[in-house]
Amino acid sequence: MYFSPKHGTNRGFAILSTAGSARLHAIDALTGTAREFGTIPQRNQATDLAPPLDQH
Repeated sequence: MYFSPKHGTNRGFAILSTAGSARLHAIDALTGTAREFGTIPQRNQATDLAPPLDQH
C-alpha cells in the first residue's frame, strides 16, 4: 500500500498473471479500480514487489 496525504493518493500495487503474461497494476484502495502500468517481460518474471520506504 502507498499513501501520500500531500497528493491524496491511496493505492496498492499488484503483479497479476493471466494467460502466461505478468502485468503491473496500481489499485485504488478506496474504489478498487485497477490501472495497468505495463507488462513484465517473461525473462524477468517477478514474484514480489516492494516499493522503497520513507519517500519524502
